[in-house]
Amino acid sequence: MRKAIYHRLVLIMMALLLMTMSVAGAVTVASADPADPVLFQDNFDDAGSNSWTPVNGAWGKNSGGAGLLFSEDFESGNADRWTNNAGNWSSVTDNTYKAYKQTKEEGASELLAGELSWTDYSLESDIKLTSGAGAMLKFRYQDGQHFYFLYLSDSYIRLVKQVGSNQPWIGSYNGPSLDTSRFVNIKVDAQGSNFKVYRDGELVLNVSDNNAPYTSGKIGLATWATVVAFDNVKVSGSDSNAVYSQTDAGGGESRTGQDDWKNYSVQTQIKPNEIAADGSAGVTLRRQANGDGYRMLYSESGKLQIVKVEGGVETTLGEAAFTMSSGTSYLLKGLSAGKFLELYVNGSKLVTAQDTTFASGHISLWTVNVAASYDNVVVSKETPPALSDGNTTYYVSSSTGDDTNDGLTEATAWKTMGKISGMTFLPGDRILLKSGDTWNEKLTLKGSGTKEAPITITSFGTGDKPKISANSPSSGVVLGINLSHWLIQGLAVEAIPSSALAWGNVTNGILIRYDNSRVHEGLQIDGNEVFSASPNTNTNGIVVTAQVPGTDFKEIANNIIISNNSVHDLGWYGITTSGWDNVKQEELRSQLSYGNLYVVGNEVVNMGNQGIVVQNAHDSAIERNIVRAGGQANSNGYGPGGLWYIASRDSVVRFNEVSEMKDSESGYDGAGINVDWYCDNITVEYNYTHDNKGNGFTTMSNRGAKINNNKVEGNKGEQGNGKGQIALGSFTGRPDLSTGLHDIEVAGNTIIVDVAGTNAINSSSNPYGFYSGNRIHSNNIVLKSGVTGTSVFNIGQDTLIDAINNNRIYSEGSAFRASQFGTAYDTLASWQVATGFDMESQVAEVDNSAPAALQNVTATVNGYVQLTWNAASDSGSGINHYNIYRSTNPDFTPSYKNMVGESKETSFVDRERPESNQTYFYKVEAEDFNGNNGPASAALSAVTGQIPGVPAPAKVVDFTILREDDTVRTAEFTVTPYLANFGDIAKVELYGDGQRLAELTQHPYTYTVKGLGKGEHTLQYRVHEQSGAVTESTAININKQHDALRSVSVSEAPVIDGNLGEWTSVGFEMNKAAQVKEMEKGFKESWMPEKLSGKGYTSWDSNNLYLAVEITEEQHNLAITNAADL
Repeated sequence: MRKAIYHRLVLIMMALLLMTMSVAGAVTVASADPADPVLFQDNFDDAGSNSWTPVNGAWGKNSGGAGLLFSEDFESGNADRWTNNAGNWSSVTDNTYKAYKQTKEEGASELLAGELSWTDYSLESDIKLTSGAGAMLKFRYQDGQHFYFLYLSDSYIRLVKQVGSNQPWIGSYNGPSLDTSRFVNIKVDAQGSNFKVYRDGELVLNVSDNNAPYTSGKIGLATWATVVAFDNVKVSGSDSNAVYSQTDAGGGESRTGQDDWKNYSVQTQIKPNEIAADGSAGVTLRRQANGDGYRMLYSESGKLQIVKVEGGVETTLGEAAFTMSSGTSYLLKGLSAGKFLELYVNGSKLVTAQDTTFASGHISLWTVNVAASYDNVVVSKETPPALSDGNTTYYVSSSTGDDTNDGLTEATAWKTMGKISGMTFLPGDRILLKSGDTWNEKLTLKGSGTKEAPITITSFGTGDKPKISANSPSSGVVLGINLSHWLIQGLAVEAIPSSALAWGNVTNGILIRYDNSRVHEGLQIDGNEVFSASPNTNTNGIVVTAQVPGTDFKEIANNIIISNNSVHDLGWYGITTSGWDNVKQEELRSQLSYGNLYVVGNEVVNMGNQGIVVQNAHDSAIERNIVRAGGQANSNGYGPGGLWYIASRDSVVRFNEVSEMKDSESGYDGAGINVDWYCDNITVEYNYTHDNKGNGFTTMSNRGAKINNNKVEGNKGEQGNGKGQIALGSFTGRPDLSTGLHDIEVAGNTIIVDVAGTNAINSSSNPYGFYSGNRIHSNNIVLKSGVTGTSVFNIGQDTLIDAINNNRIYSEGSAFRASQFGTAYDTLASWQVATGFDMESQVAEVDNSAPAALQNVTATVNGYVQLTWNAASDSGSGINHYNIYRSTNPDFTPSYKNMVGESKETSFVDRERPESNQTYFYKVEAEDFNGNNGPASAALSAVTGQIPGVPAPAKVVDFTILREDDTVRTAEFTVTPYLANFGDIAKVELYGDGQRLAELTQHPYTYTVKGLGKGEHTLQYRVHEQSGAVTESTAININKQHDALRSVSVSEAPVIDGNLGEWTSVGFEMNKAAQVKEMEKGFKESWMPEKLSGKGYTSWDSNNLYLAVEITEEQHNLAITNAADL
């Protein structure tokens, strides 16, 4: 009987469009808006430009263009052009047409699209209500704190302005609105500060915002506790929009305003049309009659600058790397308030400076060797920050204080957090909150100390920690802005949630926000309690974050310590560092953002989702923390981990204990400790993970991780990475940054397999990348007696472990069980023959007896404390190592939180960050090869001597993304160096195959490599510092393969109808064994082209890439027969 051959055709249209992301906005309650008044506003749509006086150049009004900016009918069945920040969104069919529906009945949801530079436009959508009273259309969305939205039910429409956590109403319509039986067309037309709202074409609301209106921004679809469907979203530009243009290629200037304007900001849309190599464009603040003032500008040299012009002499006060493109609009904002000067682009503060030369003046628009247009100029009054005198102690008491007091004594204390929030503090300041007092309001901290004179906020008096409690959606109960040399200590911070666990409107307990205007340093968050009502809340604990361009590749902050905090009963993250790329509008993926970050001694318990997550860090440490009982709340699919690094490098995880993690009902993750994707050289040692729903230790795609000398037991492995107590996996969330699993070492661990169906170590594959250079050796593996279905190893398909050897296996009857690629082995001998692994490994009987107590612990001091003791005896498997513990309390109980190391010998030198001239108490215990611990010795005291300072981190030069043995498949490719711990750099040289390819002098030293032929090549960096020091990177080998996929340009888009008649040129074929991925056991071995093969056809136009794939297969696995349904 002939086998049936199915022939199917798959046609896919892929629109290559820029996607943007942002943080979900708040949708809570309305309140008054204390907005600063507008001093001046011009959208250039009125006749003439009489407000402006050209100084030179060619200035005039002209059309800014109109037409359709964006359209979405969701007929594709997806929302690829939208950023999903929260909610359960999916495609639905309603009366044969597709729409996009949000079905989550509680909390917030949000989809965002469009550009920050969109100014005057109309937004409309067909909307069908299912339940609830909070459907939303967001417009002029600048960030999660600043946008407008229509709030819609079946009986009203509210036009609301989001201003931080405040939501004043701009206008309201009461009457028929949305309908549960049909789609209703809702439209808002935003022109300048005027807004018109239409329902099914009928004008129902016509209002204006005269208090610092937002003039541009993206669009969004959103809900609050509402089920609703959206369709036919359309954004149309204004037909009448005009801009103010300077068309002289040599540049020009035009001024307006009053000479007595003092403290204000200028915001405008700027669109450079032609930029010469030496061109620049921007605005002038506090301009004088002779043209002097502060220029906030973009220079074609690739920099944003604040420049003081005095007597015609230009002095650069501050600058940052940035790239503007001709023909693209940017939201530019300059601010002058007191002595403080700031420059923003697209809502992000990128340059700061201080100067007192000019106290007041008018404004101007100006260009040099640039033709550009400006739109929507808004001048708003700003309030200079109140400045402390420095070296001053301030007292605050909610029970006895008064804000009219001077705050300088306990008897004359201030009363509110608002008094502190309005101040900018200086070196040596101390802010003392009265113990036992409570404040139901936010606290904002600003200013910078010095290393010698930090700024401190802590408590005074006796009693409970001072408590600060607030709901602060998308912000922090305690918010620190660009803090350097601060100590935040001894506070109780309660995060009041807006909802149950959901993305959007997340209230952070302590939130530190940084920009990249300079490198911030010296923050310590110590000894605080941060909490909420329960794990099922949309809250975070301690968060350090930054908003920076991802192309910047700079360190943002260093020397940050998060220590000894109690973090509990919160929703998302207990402690985390993160970042936001405000150019790509996505999560920041840089390994350089935070240097020398030290997360130590914290307890994170009873969390809805994550424990401790460190992102974007280098030369950092996570040590002596306890994480317990995370993953307690339903996260709608977001899997938790107890403690992990992501997008980080050259860092350690040591002396932590993680237990009782669940999986937030996601069905995956729930691991104890994880080295996640895009990590390099993470060392995980001396940790204890146990009784977690997922694995004890796990990896995602990374290079160079070392999982050594840990203890692991009792983990269930109920997740997709396998059933190992230690699970090696290669999942990646960004294949462009990280694929595969490379140079991993798993050694010296004590692995107790005591859960049915689990194994000691497993490996599993991911579609992206491969395994290389991985080694498993010298582990102590215990298969506990009476536990069914356990094994030593489970090496998965498509995973490569280069070496497995010198392991000690303990089991009942000295049994051995392992599997590789689906084949099981039940003796060590059969495993050795088949795999070549474990040739020097041993199998022995399980040992349940503990070692004896050790004797005669003594200490000598030579700066550091050196301990010695007599060897302990053990009647079973023998002594594996000794555990050493340290405390300042003689009655302490040994735990991983106070462990300082292990020793194979009967001596140990304590180099774990001891303080000079400090009395410590030490205890030592023996541990055998089966993980049995003997009794701890009595506490022994010792006083340290003078401890030498911590050496500076080593200089590191590497490639940001490219790695050893990577394959490059494009004719040209861009490289950027990873540079950590350097002084001032004079130049960076890039070498290829020993020849210098480029000499780079401008950060971030990015270069496009051209001309390398196919085959093997070496690349290497050489960094020259201003001091004369030279540092080389390790030379990496790459494989250049760039067979191009050729695609045909078409004048008309192909019809997506299942007919290949108009597809004329085959772009690629899939007919080789190397192209087959085995999803079904045995398929790869029996494969032939008749079983599965394909041809691909491509074409393109200026908007889209079109792809058609013709598949021939022996067995059809998709339950789709109509091509139109694909």
